Amino acid sequence: MTTPRHSVVRGVGVWNALGRSVAACWDALQAGKTGVAPLSDAWLSGYLLSKTEQFEVGYVTDFNTDAVFSDAEQQRFDTRVRAVLTVVREALAGVTRDELAASRVAVVVGTAVGMRAPYKRLMDGLKVYQTGNLSELPRPHHYASFVMENLPDTLFHAVAHDLGVSLRESMVVSNICASGSTTIAHGHELIRQNRVDVAICIGFDFFHPRQNRVFGDLQLLSQSPCMPFDQHRKGFQIGEGIGVVVLEREKGQPRYGEVLGCGLASDAAHPTAPDRSGKYYARAIQMALSEGGVAPTSIDYVSVIGRGSVQSDLKETNGTLLALGAHAKQIAINSFIPQTGYCFAASGMFGFVLTMMQFRHKVLLPTRHTTQVDPQIEMPIICQQAMPFDGQYAVVSNDAFMGGNAALVVRKASA
Repeated sequence: MTTPRHSVVRGVGVWNALGRSVAACWDALQAGKTGVAPLSDAWLSGYLLSKTEQFEVGYVTDFNTDAVFSDAEQQRFDTRVRAVLTVVREALAGVTRDELAASRVAVVVGTAVGMRAPYKRLMDGLKVYQTGNLSELPRPHHYASFVMENLPDTLFHAVAHDLGVSLRESMVVSNICASGSTTIAHGHELIRQNRVDVAICIGFDFFHPRQNRVFGDLQLLSQSPCMPFDQHRKGFQIGEGIGVVVLEREKGQPRYGEVLGCGLASDAAHPTAPDRSGKYYARAIQMALSEGGVAPTSIDYVSVIGRGSVQSDLKETNGTLLALGAHAKQIAINSFIPQTGYCFAASGMFGFVLTMMQFRHKVLLPTRHTTQVDPQIEMPIICQQAMPFDGQYAVVSNDAFMGGNAALVVRKASA
């Protein structure tokens, strides 16, 4: 068996505030819709927001999956796990159980904060750990321990059971906000090392109101709409969601595209503030280019996060300029954060999936709310309207707290 050089993108799936499928999310983005909104009383379930928590959020109003899971499955798996399984099923559409059974399958999970039960259920469960009265644990009891509802490892058993396979490899990675791209990088390397045939890469994070307090105290959140790269930008709103990318060994015609190379680097400059020079961000991109055998001048598009914070936006654009040189000044970039909220690990997955969709539809979507680009940013920003696009190569890059940086070099599927 030959060792593959690349991994092929077989399928993708998404669930976020814009919709519960890739198609729904794409249509909403094209229509200029936003999933960022005030938290509803029904969602809060009695939680009283403090003054520092009162920011809008790109939240999913209801992760209800009752229509697609049997009563037995609803008893077996909790709400969050069923939501993830729904997205895994979307990404595996067209892949038969026989095909999976004949393959060496890996599941790689990436998350910044781990699984998290819905707010009211989480609070009810925590009360029991104070009183010690296990009879008061919230029902239904899905697992041997309530703690398992908050462990990402629970997904390994759930995915294996749902697909009817035995996993050859399974791992959880947390590179904070860069966990999405890091997850895909690990899946890609498992395939390149000939350890598996199929890698199911899952990136997710779920919202809790306390996150607004933490990021509000760090002065990263904004009460006004997020405006990435704009000279008047003030910050972002937090979001939540799930993204899944299925990679496989090279065989036949790729459905979406190919991952050619990956790179990981850490600047460790500061726990929360990014290194504005972007030199380690650039190193991750350069590593991915080198592994993929792609010249910087071949890159047609770069998927950045674009949070709308002054330092982060500069780090991403400065790092891209360092990695790609003068050619970067010809590459237009955009951000989807104004419409989805910043979803931590899931935002990296969304960036990857939406890069595949922009390849497929031959268009680059605009960055909403951005009208006056910061003169310090030396790359073209797609602001007012979509731009025709017929590129072949792209970089998908993320950065994170604690100095984490991850980059992927991808190629469009041939027509």
